[in-house]
Amino acid sequence: MGWKGTDCPTRCFCRWPARRCVLLVAPAGLHQPRPEDCLAFVTQGHQGVRIAAGAWHHSLLALDDGPWAVLERRAEAMDCDEIVWDPPLTLSLQVELSV
Repeated sequence: MGWKGTDCPTRCFCRWPARRCVLLVAPAGLHQPRPEDCLAFVTQGHQGVRIAAGAWHHSLLALDDGPWAVLERRAEAMDCDEIVWDPPLTLSLQVELSV
């Protein structure tokens, strides 16, 4: 799946029940984000996530199985730009365990 950017009102990803995911985002206002523009965050499973209009984001990257609710506006026209990097961005997660 590619990167998505849109000028439509915000999107919202909700955990249902508590589910962790990785958020991969880039700032709004970029014509086309580059890998170095990206930030990654891991949710703890009890947050909902709101993606602001104009922000670039990757599709949902769930770490836990289970249902998710993705809320979007309904419109006649699709207002979404997609890009695919070649080569693709590789994301590595490092888990730190506390004792």
